[in-house]
Amino acid sequence: MPQGSILGPFLFLIYINDLPYAFDHLEVIIYADDTTLFTSLHYTDSHSNDASSLNDQLFSVSKWLKYNKLSLNVAKTEAIIFHTPQRRVCIPNLYIDDVKIDFVNEFNFFGLIIDRHLNWKPHVNMISKKLSKAIVIFSKIL
Repeated sequence: MPQGSILGPFLFLIYINDLPYAFDHLEVIIYADDTTLFTSLHYTDSHSNDASSLNDQLFSVSKWLKYNKLSLNVAKTEAIIFHTPQRRVCIPNLYIDDVKIDFVNEFNFFGLIIDRHLNWKPHVNMISKKLSKAIVIFSKIL
């Protein structure tokens, strides 16, 4: 399919339509070619079970991608654990194709900056910087 064709995005969506059925315990949000996987963890005394289960699910994702002849840019793959500031969280070691996934404190989710405590401060700061630049430009024009 030529890049930029009208049918390209539609055919891609049909092609990846069965992705959510490739694994059991992960939820999927797909928007164009951006995909977000998420799940809830129930922390107990043993965190290794959660990490092992998540790695099994990520292996299923990798297997599905290979089977469908798609590639994943592991360098752009990030993970985040949402929790309250008071809770100490043990970060599990997660891998895709033997590459460790980096955990971040905040990430851009379709233009909305979300931090690990679901605080609006990073997003408000980003919007403030954009507005400051626009105000400077407008002040020089006027």
